[in-house]
Amino acid sequence: MKRILLSIIVSVIFIPLALIGQAIGIFIGPIAANIFEVWFAASFVVELIPYAIGGYFGGYISALAVSKIYKSFHLIAAMIIPSITIALSLSGNILLPFFSGFQNFDIYATISNALLIIVYFYILKNPNK
Repeated sequence: MKRILLSIIVSVIFIPLALIGQAIGIFIGPIAANIFEVWFAASFVVELIPYAIGGYFGGYISALAVSKIYKSFHLIAAMIIPSITIALSLSGNILLPFFSGFQNFDIYATISNALLIIVYFYILKNPNK
């Protein structure tokens, strides 16, 4: 029980570190997008790169911090707060178009948030890779 409770408490660090990681990705992403713009013809891919990098960095940094702070974390317990946070964020991304007349659907933020939780889970599940 103590291990589960400590895992939930440590996973609170996910929120600020995910924001920092996404900010780094959004800041570095346009540089990578300019490089990839030469190779890719699809503008969707070029515009997605900063958000994908942000989601990856956010998930990676958060998972790395959680696994270093508390080495014997419980995986499911460490996923509770991040999952609730991402579920609320994704529900906002998905429900906003219904209330704004289907004009404000942000696919990039949705992909970034989904990638964030996927990378977080993968790194926590496979800490040695």
